[in-house]
Amino acid sequence: MRGTRFLYGVGSIGMSLAPASGEDTVSGTVMVNASGVHTLEGSAYFQNANRYSDVSGTGILSLEVGDVVRLAVENETSASNITVTHANLTLVMVSG
Repeated sequence: MRGTRFLYGVGSIGMSLAPASGEDTVSGTVMVNASGVHTLEGSAYFQNANRYSDVSGTGILSLEVGDVVRLAVENETSASNITVTHANLTLVMVSG
């Protein structure tokens, strides 16, 4: 496509999460536009409710000018709420 510029970078995420119920698997991922980037995600299993744990991940991203980048969390095993005490997203451009 004319005028489209691809940007390549390394990304990392770090979050402190706790589910409201026990025996849940919670994941965090980077979303580019409406799609999850499965090379940049992390997950953790929580045996007890309301116990915080760190979830992190690193990966390589390929972005276009105008892409929207979001950080998302999901409880993969139940519909219970997730408490996020902090979340960090770092992106470093390596070429473009």
